[in-house]
Amino acid sequence: MAHPSVISVDILARRNPKSATSSTKLTSFVDADLSNWAPHLASVKPPPQLFISSLATTRSAAGGFDKQYAFEHGFNIEMAKAAKEAGVKVYVLISSAMTNRNSWAPYTRMKAEIEDDVKALGFEWTVIVKPGLLVGDREENKVGEGVRRGVANLMGKVSTHHLKDFWAQDDVVVARAAVKAGLMCVEGKGEGQEGAEGKGKVWELKAADIIKLGRTEWKE
Repeated sequence: MAHPSVISVDILARRNPKSATSSTKLTSFVDADLSNWAPHLASVKPPPQLFISSLATTRSAAGGFDKQYAFEHGFNIEMAKAAKEAGVKVYVLISSAMTNRNSWAPYTRMKAEIEDDVKALGFEWTVIVKPGLLVGDREENKVGEGVRRGVANLMGKVSTHHLKDFWAQDDVVVARAAVKAGLMCVEGKGEGQEGAEGKGKVWELKAADIIKLGRTEWKE
């Protein structure tokens, strides 16, 4: 909202954001039925140049991995296709540091498949943000994450972030990095490389990139 070059922000959400603002830039579409999201995106005028997806859930909240996969992979790809059809040029996906199609862990395979399937759509720019453990207030926690998050917060306090930055990042830092990278691509200043088969450019942000972009405020 504070970025000077952003003229409007449309939010698609399952519930009202806690930090909702009264800015005239903001339009919120809140609907727990995600099948209504794609039609709404198609109705946004003018068509958005940048789309950021942080859509995810946990295995426990979904009711098992199969349902988690259907939700995360299914709706992320559905919305990516809708964004492409709407004319979005830059797609930013909040993913994970641990993604591997050949992994024994279903979660890391799922995240890798989402990344690959989004890249295959051929946006002008696809930005993949790959944070480690997210540090911040969470409504849902995976088993053991609360303990690791507490350790990360403690390390950040005693070492001014140096001991935690490579494996855990603050949620606000990740969000700011995602927005900055997306806007850089819109402005033709992205730092990625050509995707497979010439399908647009891909920029992957790992921990060091997230910290670099996310620790500074907007520049007028």
